[in-house]
Amino acid sequence: MLELYFATSPNVLKVVIALEELSLIYRLIPVDLSKGEQHDPALLGGAITGKVPVLRDDAPTDGGPPLVLAESGAIMQYLGEKFGRYIGASGRGRVEVMQWLFWQMGGLGPISGQTWHFEIRRVRVKAKLDKRSYREGVHAPQPRSKLVSLTRDKFQGD
Repeated sequence: MLELYFATSPNVLKVVIALEELSLIYRLIPVDLSKGEQHDPALLGGAITGKVPVLRDDAPTDGGPPLVLAESGAIMQYLGEKFGRYIGASGRGRVEVMQWLFWQMGGLGPISGQTWHFEIRRVRVKAKLDKRSYREGVHAPQPRSKLVSLTRDKFQGD
């Protein structure tokens, strides 16, 4: 069974569209961001990223324990690889698909989100841009350092 931990966001919507296009059966599990539920791994399928979306796959292709993935691009890549669609079979086709996925994840997606954020905030704060959220994102190493330490063995083993 696939479970998608979600709140309303464009990144979650991308994953929902992928799940629907693949005609997969999945369960939606809401995460209440206003209550800070995204910061509790127990309420996020075991993910430690503190963000949605999170996908939990109880039947990963390696036959191992449930796989928990965060980050919409990684989830979409995983779904494409697992189900053999929308990823490019190999070589040039696969690289071209990955190029567009990375472009969306690192370019169009973030700049669209920032544009929306600052257009809305400008109205609220009279054109004064609040950069605090950027600083907090850069200076919040706890989940990232834990993630690195948890995955280090995988990187060294492959």
